[in-house]
Amino acid sequence: MNYFRSLLISALLTGVIGGVLLGMLHLTFISPIIVKAEQFEKTHIEEAAEWAPADGWERALFTVGADLLTSVGFASLLIAGIALFSRKGTWKEGALFGLCFFGAFALAPSFGLPPELPGTESAPLAARQIWWLGTVFSTLAGLGAIFLGRKWLPVLIGIVLLALPHAIGAPSLDPYQSTAPLELQHLFHFATLSVSCLFWLVSGIAGAYFFHRFTSQEAA
Repeated sequence: MNYFRSLLISALLTGVIGGVLLGMLHLTFISPIIVKAEQFEKTHIEEAAEWAPADGWERALFTVGADLLTSVGFASLLIAGIALFSRKGTWKEGALFGLCFFGAFALAPSFGLPPELPGTESAPLAARQIWWLGTVFSTLAGLGAIFLGRKWLPVLIGIVLLALPHAIGAPSLDPYQSTAPLELQHLFHFATLSVSCLFWLVSGIAGAYFFHRFTSQEAA
């Protein structure tokens, strides 16, 4: 029970730190791009009657709240990975865990399903979710086989797993359609991946620190 409590506290603290950072970066770098894209969307499409948070503090509050919840969920997965495979508990090892999770949850899926701005026509949601989940699991398994494998066969299997989702191909519409200009889409892709990379890097370092600190205290 004490070990489980250490895992829970580590995940919560890591999630809060990562969520606050993600919320700040989201509001500073990503939200302004989304607002611009929404302006282009409104000039092409009639505004829907669905509810949405108003611009200003309400939108910021919902954004940060969603980022905190997302961060705690991701931190739980990160701490589970650290608990299973961490050896030293150094900040470098934590950073490596963070970068691996960034690769699995953000970078690898972005090759087939890049982050989308409002006004982008997309393939059916269910198909995109299935491909995204498959890519995440395949990438995590591939990275695990490469880093944990001691012989050439696990490394070869890892490389195959990394390439498999992209060989299958992500569901997409042809031709690609979006109301936002191409330059804004490229800026959004870069900003989203950069923010995600920083979020996972900080979360990995914080997660390794908290996990080994609390588990070592329980052991003592």
